Amino acid sequence: MEAAATPLLSAYAKYGDTTANFTGTLQNGGSNVVVDTDIGVTVQSYDAATLEADVPDVLTAGFAGAVYDNGTQSGAGTLTPDEANGNLQKAVNGGAHTLAPPTNSTTLVLQYTNNASAGTITTSGFTKVDGAFTTTDGDDFMCYITKNGTFSYLNIVALQ
Repeated sequence: MEAAATPLLSAYAKYGDTTANFTGTLQNGGSNVVVDTDIGVTVQSYDAATLEADVPDVLTAGFAGAVYDNGTQSGAGTLTPDEANGNLQKAVNGGAHTLAPPTNSTTLVLQYTNNASAGTITTSGFTKVDGAFTTTDGDDFMCYITKNGTFSYLNIVALQ
């Protein structure tokens, strides 16, 4: 009869050492589970500074974000910014259309630029809107959008 396997850390503790240093391959029934060369490649290396979505943290440095391009908005469509595309976004006003709040609770900044075909931007679904758009070619606006539960706020700031 074969003896039961001793858990690895228990075996180390038996000799007063609870630090396990692995080299080579960790196996489970003969099949490879982790290979030492996997660390940092297919298995994330330990990093105490890793930011996790479900753990509060204090950032001690700033960060940069890519700007998502919503393209030229024209016709009778509706632009509903999606935070999954990032919290910094831009769009071109190329014709009359509607701007609606995001579906989920979020905050984002949307930069609008009017082109020669700029039309009236109608806002729909916002709880409160401050500021206004023009249709002058070349005019730019920063739109600060916050959605919290069922409430949404749009602050339009002209940049000219």
